[in-house]
Amino acid sequence: MADNREKEKVPFYKLFSFADKYDLLMMFMGTISSMGSGVGMPIMMLLIGQYIDAFGSSDPSNILPYVLKITLKGVYLGIGVGLATFIRKCVSFSFRFFSMGW
Repeated sequence: MADNREKEKVPFYKLFSFADKYDLLMMFMGTISSMGSGVGMPIMMLLIGQYIDAFGSSDPSNILPYVLKITLKGVYLGIGVGLATFIRKCVSFSFRFFSMGW
């Protein structure tokens, strides 16, 4: 049975008028955690530049402590990006799970 009615189009700004507080919270958390997950690669490029600067320095006795500081920043970056990605996936899963009516 084909329905010949034209589907009603909703303007973009009205899409959010149907969301409740839980939906808005999930969208906000997903947006913030996606930003946190996406900022990891540009920051990693800055850390790689710091590695190159450390190995290009003229004082070899200063290389190891400087590289260790940069490596610790990389570890913190990995933990932060991993946590942001985990939150984003949890938000995505809970939004899908609870929107099915369970």
